[in-house]
Amino acid sequence: MPPLVFPPGKTTRIRWIGARVLVIGAVVFGIVPVLGFALTRSPSAIPLLLGLPVALLAGAGLWLVGTRRRIEISPDQVTWSPLFEGATTVPFAQIRHVDVPTTARGPNTVTLHLLDGRVLPVSALTMTLAQASNYADAHYQETAYALTSAHEAGRLTTGLGDRGFGRDGR
Repeated sequence: MPPLVFPPGKTTRIRWIGARVLVIGAVVFGIVPVLGFALTRSPSAIPLLLGLPVALLAGAGLWLVGTRRRIEISPDQVTWSPLFEGATTVPFAQIRHVDVPTTARGPNTVTLHLLDGRVLPVSALTMTLAQASNYADAHYQETAYALTSAHEAGRLTTGLGDRGFGRDGR
């Protein structure tokens, strides 16, 4: 079974903002100065072309950052890629509990409680509050549900019980 890939909700917005910056920058700093110079023959429109590479780089950077951040859930592990760090992979056999906050109180990111006592925040899966609501948005809840379901299925196939211990009680 191929892994399920979920881009977080904030990331989708960042990606679309980057695409809009690309389009608006190309129009404002590319087409408008060329048309202005062609129609008026005034060289004062030419310096606007200097903003074109800046706008294109900013839009492309936002789009790439939005594309990079994601969560991949496979049957035996979860992998997430935050904005500026390398990918982190944790097998479900090492996870005792998945903590999913659903309201505005407390942390706004999913945390993995490992068998060795460490707590890892899944920084690519943060809660964005729905408009005029105190609850998480639907995209966050769908991704968190897929993660907890895959974790439960992975625990059942690896022989870990309800408390995260092996079959022999250790």
